[in-house]
Order: sequence, then structure tokens, then C-alpha cells
Amino acid sequence: MLSHESRRLAVWLIFNVRQNMSASDHPAVSAYSNRGQGVFLVLYALDSLGGGNSKQDVIGCISRGGWYDVTRHDLPPYDGKNEPKYHTLLAWARKDCYEREWMLLTDQRDDWSISRNGRLVLERAIERYRKKEWDVRKCYLWKKSFKKVIDPTYEPSSLDAVRPPEKPDITGLLADLIASLADKKNA
Repeated sequence: MLSHESRRLAVWLIFNVRQNMSASDHPAVSAYSNRGQGVFLVLYALDSLGGGNSKQDVIGCISRGGWYDVTRHDLPPYDGKNEPKYHTLLAWARKDCYEREWMLLTDQRDDWSISRNGRLVLERAIERYRKKEWDVRKCYLWKKSFKKVIDPTYEPSSLDAVRPPEKPDITGLLADLIASLADKKNA
């Protein structure tokens, strides 16, 4: 078992190594993964809003636009968080955009602004959806009305991907298992 200090050092090393990576060093984000769909939504919102925005501006734009297909699984917060899961997903998407330099790199806290590269990535992605190189039907986090905006030829059908079942919270399961093993050992 790692000591608290060893864990802190490991986290610090991982963070600093990632900070020193260039945009091309980061692994690709699949267009159809939760993160990839979130990245697209963030870039689309930033492009729609223009200028400097906050996290709440971007989430508000996505909510008002009705782009994210929020379900009951998206509303409870992750452990230790006080916001809906889908807000956290969008914050992770922002991190992915930031690391790939698809957002402007600024010193200001809570500054969400699309970069020239981010706008190019967004334009290319929309083009790929419209040319059918990518398929909006696989984007299960997007509402049907948003899919139609991205690909005007889209029509809802039985070919639309459905959201995968909710995965159990593995951290909670492991904590329960460790606690039960400790109880058995102490009994």
C-alpha cells in the first residue's frame, strides 16, 4: 500500500508530465466516446458563444440549446463532487480541449475560449458528419434535434445508438469489499 506522501508524489509527477506534453502527445479522443461527444459539445458551444466564457456559460448554452440528452443517470454527482455528472463530463471535455490546444491557453481562471485550432477541428468534424464519414447516429449523448443540426439529412431511426448501461461505481464496490474483508479479519 502506498503511503499518503507517495501517492501525492505520484499525482504530482503525472500532472507535471502531462503539463509538459504537446498537443500531439495526447491520445486521441474517440468521436463516439462519452468524452469525445462532450468535446464536440464544448467546442460547438464555444464557437456559438464566441469570446471568453465561463464553465456556466458553456453549460448554459448546451442546456438552453437542448443538445445534451440528459437522463436520470446524468444528474447525481460523482462522489466528492457537488454538480451533476454531465457537468463534470463537460469539464473533462474542456480539459481534453485545453490539452490539445483547441482552447486558448490563458492564465485566467474559468476562461473557456475556443482557439483557431479548435474551430478547425470543429469544422472538420461537422464536415465528416455531413459527408457520412462519421455517423451522428452513434452519438447517444446528443439529442435528436442536435444531431439534425450537425447533419441536416439525419432522421431518427432504430439505427440510432442507445446509451450503454450505467456502470457500477467500482470505487464504492472496492471500498465495500475492503471494509467487509477488514470486518471478517477483525471478527
